[in-house]
Amino acid sequence: MASIPQDTSGREATASMALSAVARLERSREALRSALLAPVSDQHADRDATPAGLSRTLQSLPVIGIVVDSLKSWWHQHPARVATTLAGSAAQSVLKPVADRHPVALVVGAAAVGAGIVAVKPWRWGVRPAVLAGLLPPLVASAIGRIPAEAWASILAALIAPGDKSEAPGAADTTVTRAQEWPV
Repeated sequence: MASIPQDTSGREATASMALSAVARLERSREALRSALLAPVSDQHADRDATPAGLSRTLQSLPVIGIVVDSLKSWWHQHPARVATTLAGSAAQSVLKPVADRHPVALVVGAAAVGAGIVAVKPWRWGVRPAVLAGLLPPLVASAIGRIPAEAWASILAALIAPGDKSEAPGAADTTVTRAQEWPV
C-alpha cells in the first residue's frame, strides 16, 4: 500500500493562526482586567467625591466660590436648617438598616415616592414672585459684599477706560480668517 502524501502545511498554518488568535484574545482580556482593576491614578487622587469635597472644589472657583459662600452663610442662619438636619439624621438611622437588608425594596420605595412627588407637583406651590422678591435681595447683597474692593476697582476701571475696540491685536485678521473658513 502506498501512502498518500498529505499536505500538513495548511493544518499547521491554521493551528498557528488559532494559537495566535487565542494569544491575542488572552492579551486583550488581560489588558481589560488591568484597566478595570487598576488603582486610581495620581491625577485623580486629589478629587474627593464627597459633598464636602464638591463644596471645596466649587469654592476654589472664583465667582462660584462667592455664591457658594453666600448660600452657606444664608443656610446657617435659616431657621429650617436645624429641622432638616434632624430629619436627615433620623431618616439615615431608619433607612440604613433597611438598605442593608432590602436594597431593592428601598429603590422601589424611592421610585414610588418620586412618582408621588411628580404627580403632586409641589414645586408649583411655593415659588411665587413674592417669595423670590424676599429671598433674592439678601442673597445678592451677601454675594456682592464678599467681592473684594480691589476687584470692584478693577471692574470699574475696565468699564471707564477709554479704548478703541479695533485696537485689539489681530482682531481684523481673525475676522477675515473666520470668514474664509466658512464654505460658501
